[in-house]
Amino acid sequence: YSRGELTAVEDSAYLYLGTEEGAGVTVDLSWSLDRAFPYYMRIFGDRARLSLGWREATLVGGPAGDPVSVGSGYKKADAFLALQSDFVNASSGRGRARIDASDALASVDVVEAAYASIRGGGRTPVEAAEEIAV
Repeated sequence: YSRGELTAVEDSAYLYLGTEEGAGVTVDLSWSLDRAFPYYMRIFGDRARLSLGWREATLVGGPAGDPVSVGSGYKKADAFLALQSDFVNASSGRGRARIDASDALASVDVVEAAYASIRGGGRTPVEAAEEIAV
């Protein structure tokens, strides 16, 4: 992690996550560093790569390896409207929230494991979060 800004919390983090099956994920986050990448997430698989960008989403794979547009990108206003709608529906009993208390606790478990890994200098397992009655 980094404390490049004068904040009470880390402003950047780089995590390597691995599954029991051997799949690996790297997460590189920053609140303060403007990297000006055209994408905010890239997923690499054995046969394809998916890039989710601010202006478009592309899939690269197959024998030709040519990029194919699969989406129009991230639109902040649309994301906030969907978040607001999800909150209103869940809080009024018209549905379940997409992210519930179990999801929130699971993310805290990952953060705690990352800190434990820093302190211990090695890998730290993350146990599956238990379901929570809301």
